[in-house]
Amino acid sequence: MNAVLGVGRLLADTPLSLEQQQYVAMITNSGQLLLTIINDILDYSKIEVGACTAAHMGGARTRARPLARIRRSSAQIQTLLEPSSHRR
Repeated sequence: MNAVLGVGRLLADTPLSLEQQQYVAMITNSGQLLLTIINDILDYSKIEVGACTAAHMGGARTRARPLARIRRSSAQIQTLLEPSSHRR
């Protein structure tokens, strides 16, 4: 994911049409949200197996916090991708 985000940043620094800029922004935003979901799933998994406590997860106090972030990020991705699905 970090490689995809890095290439997206490099691409954003090149001359692009407005449409291409929008696509690069979509790739970058989706990638960042996906990375957040992946990290939250990993955090939740660690809590589930007892590898660490929720308190060690950046201040999260309950198991529900990573799940809430996953749901919120999923909703953001869905909202981000809706305009492109209407064009098809």
